[in-house]
Amino acid sequence: MHDFNQKTAFVTGGASGIGLGISNALLAAGARVVIADFRADHIEQALTQFDERGLRDRVHTIRCDVTDRDSMAAAAAETARTFGNVHALVNNAGIGIQGPFSGTTYADWDFGLGVNLGGVINGLQTFLPGMRAR
Repeated sequence: MHDFNQKTAFVTGGASGIGLGISNALLAAGARVVIADFRADHIEQALTQFDERGLRDRVHTIRCDVTDRDSMAAAAAETARTFGNVHALVNNAGIGIQGPFSGTTYADWDFGLGVNLGGVINGLQTFLPGMRAR
């Protein structure tokens, strides 16, 4: 896609780090951006930034857990109600396992895989059928 003007983008992990950078780039290209993020504090900080720059009317935020399929489906429905069809999906949400390997547990690995792999799969399964149909 070359023209993002008036298109809707859905960005997971979009309220901080690389995701926030992607969200800003999409906004600069004229897109409407739905930011799905798990951390409410990051969402609030991002919204403050968008408010200060007068971009709030082109941004919608959703607290979403990419590992939860129902949460992703609800986010997709809310996105459609807010900005219409999604034209660009950015499966950006990701985490790193913190601390030394000696302290890493199966739960840490499961969580990491749930976000970094499962979150991408959930994004694709949730949004791609409608995007392909259009």
